[in-house]
Amino acid sequence: MRKVLQLDSKNLKNLHSLRAEVLRPGLPIKSSYYSEDTHQSTIHLAFKASDNQLCSIATFIKESSPLFAEEHQYRLRGMATAKDHRKRGLGSSLLHEAFNILKEKEVNILWCNARVLAISFYKKLGFETIGEQFDIPRIGPHFVMKKLL
Repeated sequence: MRKVLQLDSKNLKNLHSLRAEVLRPGLPIKSSYYSEDTHQSTIHLAFKASDNQLCSIATFIKESSPLFAEEHQYRLRGMATAKDHRKRGLGSSLLHEAFNILKEKEVNILWCNARVLAISFYKKLGFETIGEQFDIPRIGPHFVMKKLL
């Protein structure tokens, strides 16, 4: 199995490119930049393909949601796998690695705004949906999901 890489927050060009391609098609690449990308507490995990390009990514941001009472929260954002690399377990492997890292940081809950198409993927990894479906303009329908760590 390939090794999960932890990316340096100072070199995220390829991460932003993959985010834009998968999650924001047709939108400017700047729409794939998050203000928290360079925060010291932010964690970027990835896999590289044989051509040395990123093929699967996920970002974990220290961010609390008012929906949850747990004190130590992180948010999953920007999870994406290139089309040619899907259904190979890369996303699951990234999340399992993140669960371990976040537990070491004594994080209590990981939450995200999950696209409706990804709900079953997250449920297989122990996430549960919270509340009603909502729409993010120009991106589509989502649910808030959480996983206790």
